[in-house]
Amino acid sequence: IIGFVATLLPYLILNHILNNNPIHPFTYQLLLTQNSGWFNYQPLSFYFMQLFNENILYLLGFAGMVFMLRNKDLNKKLIAAAFILFFIFFNLMKQKEIRFLIILMPYLFILISVSIFYIINNLKKKYLRIAVYGVIAISFIFSTINISNFYKSEINKGNKYQLLQDKFQEDEVNGNLWVSNPVISAFSDKKISNIMYYPFFNEDKKEELIRDSIKADFIFIDSCDLACKPDDISCEKSKIELLDYFKKQFKNIFSILKGHCQQFVFKK
Repeated sequence: IIGFVATLLPYLILNHILNNNPIHPFTYQLLLTQNSGWFNYQPLSFYFMQLFNENILYLLGFAGMVFMLRNKDLNKKLIAAAFILFFIFFNLMKQKEIRFLIILMPYLFILISVSIFYIINNLKKKYLRIAVYGVIAISFIFSTINISNFYKSEINKGNKYQLLQDKFQEDEVNGNLWVSNPVISAFSDKKISNIMYYPFFNEDKKEELIRDSIKADFIFIDSCDLACKPDDISCEKSKIELLDYFKKQFKNIFSILKGHCQQFVFKK
């Protein structure tokens, strides 16, 4: 507790000085979670299926959890309890992503190990133990294949921002530069003045962008970066109104349709 407080307290004090609210980052994150991530809303079965796809051995973690809870050692019960509490918490969240479970991995690996050693220690015949080792080895082989396939699929994906990135690196592009996604400026050292999508897009954000656009010299925008909640007609209308305003007030020097996303470069 002392170690945790010693680390956290300076952070809370700094936020109180900067924002007059020591827990500002936490309340702000709560606001962000309520206004983003809709496309990652997943059913309760998501983590169970994804863990199974990653490596079948992950399922042994749930058996290990039972073994640990039945153990008389309180410390072992606490390891299982920590895993259960975190796992329930992440499953209660509508937005589910496999990367969230990184915090769970140390507990999960311990629980898997408990299961494996329990199985091996209770197998009297040597050939059965060898079979268990074989299953473990095969699971790692399949896991490696999955990683390799995922890597290949990622590197073969097209870069939908390629044309915007090329335009962004042109010599004439300078001054106050607005982008709808940091990826657009990924290969340049030019300074960005405004990241338009942040923290989220709605009517108020539209008004803010219109009001501040007088400062912009170039605007690089992909319409899909200004994400709206599914079936939010009002938000989609605001996006159309914003693009129409830019078309009227700026010179449109580049436009293209990428799938259902519109990309533009506007110049003052």
